Amino acid sequence: MRVFSEEDLKWLSLIECVKETGMPLKGIKQYIDWSAEGNSTLEKRLKMFEQHKVNIDKKIALLEKNKSRIEYKIGLYKRAVKVGSLEKVLEEEKANKKQL
Repeated sequence: MRVFSEEDLKWLSLIECVKETGMPLKGIKQYIDWSAEGNSTLEKRLKMFEQHKVNIDKKIALLEKNKSRIEYKIGLYKRAVKVGSLEKVLEEEKANKKQL
């Protein structure tokens, strides 16, 4: 059985976090290397995390956009199931758009 120190667990947690949010393994290794170098790399590490946050924000925005499209389709199919026809629902939507 392997025993991890509190410090090991903190590193593993951080690695899991950045990996799950899309940081490439090369970036994770670079961060670890910079951390080992100490305070002389603080700015590099700050910039790395700032850029990673920008990348995460872009992914979240794309996911939200796609989620909205999926929610639209769910609503569309719920209405189609209720009336028994996708074509009727699409015709209603088309007529409603003309009215706008």
